[in-house]
Amino acid sequence: MNYTYWTKEQTDFLLAYYPLIGDVEIAEIMEALYPKGFTWTKKHIEKKRHYMGLKRTREQIVAIHRKNAKQGRYNHHKVWKTRDARPQGAIALWEQDGRQTVMVKWSGGSISGGRYERLSYLTWWLHYGSLPTSGMISYRDGNPLNCTIENLENISMEENARRNNNPAAISAGLRRTYQMEALRVRNGLAPKTKMIRQKMERKAQRARADKSIITIPTNY
Repeated sequence: MNYTYWTKEQTDFLLAYYPLIGDVEIAEIMEALYPKGFTWTKKHIEKKRHYMGLKRTREQIVAIHRKNAKQGRYNHHKVWKTRDARPQGAIALWEQDGRQTVMVKWSGGSISGGRYERLSYLTWWLHYGSLPTSGMISYRDGNPLNCTIENLENISMEENARRNNNPAAISAGLRRTYQMEALRVRNGLAPKTKMIRQKMERKAQRARADKSIITIPTNY
């Protein structure tokens, strides 16, 4: 292992400037003044300060933050004020298990309780005044990106299961799940997915039942 030793000049520089500037800026200056076979980083400075017991006061930290903000080194602000600053009505395309869903930022009356609603649910809710009390909202043409009211319909969960009971319609995410579970089984591990565990248990039960009815001729 290659250890990095600080010279007295480097240590004196850290002692003089750590109360005035941040660790990132110190690392940048060290890189310019004392180049080595590696790049000086914030972690180098933090470890050395910790080893020497050099801790900044609250006032020093605040002063460094203000100086950095004034120099434009970073924009000192509350994260929650700028996170997801998209306007109301902005459309976003979310993907889960290989299936895309159109979402819209909406605060004109919560449906699901979140900041974003499914565009299909919102379209139905705005047109009919409420969501279906049973079943689910589906797409007549099978395209989840087509969220017009003419393309939406209320179907039962049984009908949805019947429509999806088609190998060609299995999502890429579900195929990946089957592949990962098959890999676990081949390596002697139990599958994580409850549905696949139950399927394997039923298969094993059938195999045991088939074995129990096999008769071997006595004259064999």
